[in-house]
Amino acid sequence: MGLLRDAVAPSLPAAYGLFENVTLEEPEIDRYVPDLAAWPLKLMHSDTQWALPGDQCLLAVEVTLSTQARREYAKTSGYARAHVPVYLVVDNTERRCLLYQEPDSDRYRARREVPFGRPVTLPLDPPVAFDASEF
Repeated sequence: MGLLRDAVAPSLPAAYGLFENVTLEEPEIDRYVPDLAAWPLKLMHSDTQWALPGDQCLLAVEVTLSTQARREYAKTSGYARAHVPVYLVVDNTERRCLLYQEPDSDRYRARREVPFGRPVTLPLDPPVAFDASEF
């Protein structure tokens, strides 16, 4: 998490911050708790600061454990339905990063796989690159 936080935080828009373990709500369906997510700072000072609307999340990150990998991948459709524009899965078992973007209904139209050891570029504004070789 520290590597991702250090890479992403300086490039976020000024109105956003990175937070761990904040609940993302998918309206009327489910809730998810990404390992790391970029949220508007103004939401952190609201009455619903620990259960936030998914469509306000700029980036969600999940880091898999060998016993929970299936669960992290199952969240993909929920994040797409919640309109999270960028979803990153860091898969420690398969030693790869999966980058999802362009949410459309309950799926993402774009999916890119990057093996550990290669640079990963998150399609934020501006784009954020980090070295996955340290994972």
